[in-house]
Amino acid sequence: DTSFFSQRTASHQVWLSETSISYADSLTAVQFLTNHQIRVLPHYQQININIAHLSYLRNKKSEYAYKIEGRHENWVSLQQNPSISIIGLSNGRYFLKARSREVGQNWVESNTIEIEILPHWYQTIWFKTVLVLAFMGLLYALYRYRIHQLQAEERLRTKIAADLHDDIGSTLTSVRLFTELDMANNSTEHLPLIKQGVQEATVGLRDIIWVMDSRNNNAAQLLKRLQKFAEPLCKAGGVALQLQAAEHDLEKLELPLAMRRDLYLILKEFITNSIKYANATSIIVAAKPQRQRLSITISDNGLGFDPTATTLGNGINNMLLRAKNNGYKANFSSVPGRGTQLTLLP
Repeated sequence: DTSFFSQRTASHQVWLSETSISYADSLTAVQFLTNHQIRVLPHYQQININIAHLSYLRNKKSEYAYKIEGRHENWVSLQQNPSISIIGLSNGRYFLKARSREVGQNWVESNTIEIEILPHWYQTIWFKTVLVLAFMGLLYALYRYRIHQLQAEERLRTKIAADLHDDIGSTLTSVRLFTELDMANNSTEHLPLIKQGVQEATVGLRDIIWVMDSRNNNAAQLLKRLQKFAEPLCKAGGVALQLQAAEHDLEKLELPLAMRRDLYLILKEFITNSIKYANATSIIVAAKPQRQRLSITISDNGLGFDPTATTLGNGINNMLLRAKNNGYKANFSSVPGRGTQLTLLP
């Protein structure tokens, strides 16, 4: 007689009994749910959970539903299928429960089980903590590197300024002494030397300002400065000056302060020697980017010299040393009566 059971609130019992977990490597893990907890490795593909029930009624059809707390607002109907299939859960903890009922009877809920999807190693809190610490360490290292770079640049600026200051100071001292001699003797004997000294001091001051200005940190500004220095000298000496360079390419090429200063001094020394000593009538400067650096060729049509028979002077040795200090290979080629050429290759 089933009338007794049909009058009860629960005509059957329901629980989550067994689970099978399919993984990407084709393995399947089966376990009975005795401790109300499932731990799933991160590379799972599908979780199947069976719903078991014990009915007190005969010939009654059962229907099933389930719900994952925090993921489903309403119950998900399984109709008459007593199996739950779960895919796509990210790592974390989930709480699952099911329910069933006989037709015409009340729903009966199962026990709640906890599903823990384990994270991949790169999703763990430890990995994220290490990643954050590494990122912070990188930022600090970049910060310290930038501070060191700024300090090194400041020291270099100070050294360059001191060197130029010494040059200008010695020049102005000479001007003062020549002026005092002429004033004492009521003479103009040293006036040309005074004029030359004042001009050199003026150029030196302009060099200091140009070197210190961070806006002049590209190759185009280097050639503009060289042109501004060389054009008056060439014009006064009847020398034709040609600058061969694509300005729009050179504007994109940044030069460190020391390199910019040394390249300028090398070119300045070459032009001065060409005008004063080589009796040149033409000077050509060609520049182009090469391997993120500036390749320069400067030549004149002056007297030239025989490099094998001539002892190089301090001027040329200084040019070679400046080039070497900046990672450049300097090649001098000269033929007596056919001019001189200097090539600076990075």
